Amino acid sequence: MPFVQRLSVIIFVLLFSIPKAGAQELEYLTPVVASPVNKDTTALLLATVDLSLFRSKFSKQLYSNSLQIIDADQSWPPAWYVATPLYTKEMFTKDTANKVVHIDFTIKPEIGPGYISVGEIMGEVSTDGNFQNRVDSLEKFIILNKQMKRVDSIRNRIFNDAGWTPDFRKKNGVELLSYTRTMITKDMRSYTGNSGDDSVSQMAVILNVVDNNNRIKFTWNPLDHIDPKLFRFNESLQNLKQYGADNNQSFWFKFTSINWDEDGGILFSLKDMCIGKISRTDGSVTWQLNCSDGQVNANMDSLRCYSPTDFKFLNSNDTAAFYSFYEKGSDQYPHAGGVIFQRDKRTGKLKVLKFYPDKKSYGYCGQGAFDYNPKNGNYLIGYGACEGMDTASDYFQDAFEYGRKDSLFAVYQVPISNIVNGVHRLDGWPKPPRPTIVDKGTVLEVKGDLSGWTWYKLEGPGYRTVIKVGTGKSIKPEKDGVYCVVAKYGVGYSVSRIYRYEHNSPY
Repeated sequence: MPFVQRLSVIIFVLLFSIPKAGAQELEYLTPVVASPVNKDTTALLLATVDLSLFRSKFSKQLYSNSLQIIDADQSWPPAWYVATPLYTKEMFTKDTANKVVHIDFTIKPEIGPGYISVGEIMGEVSTDGNFQNRVDSLEKFIILNKQMKRVDSIRNRIFNDAGWTPDFRKKNGVELLSYTRTMITKDMRSYTGNSGDDSVSQMAVILNVVDNNNRIKFTWNPLDHIDPKLFRFNESLQNLKQYGADNNQSFWFKFTSINWDEDGGILFSLKDMCIGKISRTDGSVTWQLNCSDGQVNANMDSLRCYSPTDFKFLNSNDTAAFYSFYEKGSDQYPHAGGVIFQRDKRTGKLKVLKFYPDKKSYGYCGQGAFDYNPKNGNYLIGYGACEGMDTASDYFQDAFEYGRKDSLFAVYQVPISNIVNGVHRLDGWPKPPRPTIVDKGTVLEVKGDLSGWTWYKLEGPGYRTVIKVGTGKSIKPEKDGVYCVVAKYGVGYSVSRIYRYEHNSPY
């Protein structure tokens, strides 16, 4: 299997990282730009990842991976950020010559009552075809408070054994949804008709509930509870054979999301198979929607799934519980979007309420996410690992959209080979304080209680060319132009709004 394809397994399963404090470097931060300009002042939380090196597409500039808070009406520069150190072309070239590559990614932040949760994975991955057995990595589950300070961290299993969802709950202690990779050997002769397929090994994933000491409190194997017809063993076996007899990158099944339901049950989605709910009492499937039951339907006027992910609980009343998931589409169904549906508490019937089709202009993508606020109808759709045309005249690609009900506010873009995943509105969350620039004529000063000031001059289209021009509470600009100042806040940095300095121009 080509390394980029093998790396996509890492990206899908474990693209979780919290950047290191101290990696300030605004000049290497992925710019997020809106089209058209959005007047909504809501703050948005998102993560960015630059895959240029791993896709062998060296774009105009490499970017660090980041966690950002942006204002919807002025997405660049962000209101707050924290970023990984830049992984340069020289570092990448040196590593790959030794048949390894380093990973330091940030993705999938989640917002809970009083906290932001995000993950951290750093490590070295083999590029010689055996990465499943040659991964050296450190993985943690990070919890930030409303001051963006790290208040807790939960060490999880190493990458080679497990992944986890960045959602957790605190009920009689921390409970974390996790999944463990394992090899399963199965007699496939009845599926293939080949007498030599009596012992076929494939990778599978087992769901666990673990506590903050990584003790397993509950485990669930889909093969014990799901109809075998849904696993498409023949198709999976053919995928396995095309990469060689010793390859173990194909899976019998993959979780695309695992989340808590309101009563402590577990919501799950399995890639191209189904969504459903698991009972914590006995592991039985309480209810389920199979993707194979649906026919191609571009209007999505009845509840169907084709390749669902990001399945989660929204809210409930006395008669129904409401849920959402992101439908990323398939070869037969090239229509992606967010889906909202209800489950009747008395009859158990499922009913689609709304389908939000993506506004992007290219085909369906991997991953993706859907964030919906049932109180006001605001929604966010993250397009996931999409990739547009990589040309000099088309440097940016669509990353996510923001709207309300049937109105689209804006589509946000990032540079080619960058992705955004896990974007959320910061409803009810205090915005990090932004430093204020005060014009003293020949001097720009900063006002505020923060510290660690760094000044930048912003140039070029959209002010996306960033030049460091000084440190401290003030600077004396040598030229007119647009400036901003950055200060330490929590694990990251708060950024002022841009200020246009105009004193040196001749009159």
